[in-house]
Amino acid sequence: FWLVVLAAASPGCSSQTPMEERSAVLLAQVKESVREGSATVRCNPVECDCPPLEIRVADRWIRVDVVDSSDPDLPVEGIVRFCKAEAAGPLPQSHTWQVDLKSSSVRWCANGTPYFELALKSLNPDAE
Repeated sequence: FWLVVLAAASPGCSSQTPMEERSAVLLAQVKESVREGSATVRCNPVECDCPPLEIRVADRWIRVDVVDSSDPDLPVEGIVRFCKAEAAGPLPQSHTWQVDLKSSSVRWCANGTPYFELALKSLNPDAE
């Protein structure tokens, strides 16, 4: 009898914490967004320590940090300068860049905002 009561009162059998579940969902969405090797990227710098870039994931923007670049026109160090120059405009502009997901885990800014690490392959959306 007690086993039936305990099973009915149990909220579920997930071994993941809510944060792990959220991370898994976000990771799956980001993987789907960059599955074809490109992503819609925009520069949207913020005052906190979060990365200045975001990629379009379904109906929202998710922060990303470019940690590697194989594009000779824009090394990783140049991305911050690029974002600052672009942020001086009235609205963030979006671009289609060739990217790879660099890690399979979610990173977290100090304020709790999730972000992912990307490798930039090319600024040219048609690059192979």
